[in-house]
Amino acid sequence: MTKKNIVGSMSFSRDQRGATLVEAMVALFVFSIGALGIAALQVSALVRSDDVKQRSVAIWKAQELVERMKATSSITGPDGTNDYPQGLMQLYIDDIGSDEVTPIGLSATSGGFSCPAAAVTRCDDLSTTDAAACDIEDMVAFDVWSTFCDPVSGATLAGEIPDDPGLNKLKALDVALLRDGGGQMRLYLEWQNRSADQNDALKDGSGTPKKLKTDLCGDEVDVDANVSVYCLRFI
Repeated sequence: MTKKNIVGSMSFSRDQRGATLVEAMVALFVFSIGALGIAALQVSALVRSDDVKQRSVAIWKAQELVERMKATSSITGPDGTNDYPQGLMQLYIDDIGSDEVTPIGLSATSGGFSCPAAAVTRCDDLSTTDAAACDIEDMVAFDVWSTFCDPVSGATLAGEIPDDPGLNKLKALDVALLRDGGGQMRLYLEWQNRSADQNDALKDGSGTPKKLKTDLCGDEVDVDANVSVYCLRFI
């Protein structure tokens, strides 16, 4: 190889020096952007999955209470007649503590529902209880307590619980039960959702939640973006 060829080869090597490092840095930068995007999508998917789970819990608990109401309304006395009071639904309304839908859907306004400080009279046939000893008021209170306040199977713990998606609970639960103009009953459940709290696009400049149009039992209602509401209509 002549001296000219050797010099030319060395010059070519110097021109290419560092190219591989630049390519690697560019590839790493592109990969990092993609990894950040995937991580953000995973977090969003987890949060939305928890929102779906919470709504499933709300639907389950609303249906559970309605089924308990129907079961209680079918109780018969020793003579075989139905002896529950005609004002049974009013007993449930009184026990829940709210027949107003106005606070529902407003994150800054609390309704009348709260779990009792002490456990109610148990009306199930456990080893330490006797369901036959319960009167109608006891059964109504037990139905509501079992659905929403039972530490094991209830939907909430005195309204506030740790923000743990592993729990079948509804954070800051509010409940309302009322009669509509058509003579039907409506059961409303409201709870704080997680996705809206982490989404600044659903807040105005002052941090106040925006309003979202939501269909509740056939009515279009303005609901704060950081809460979710479920309505169940029944006879």
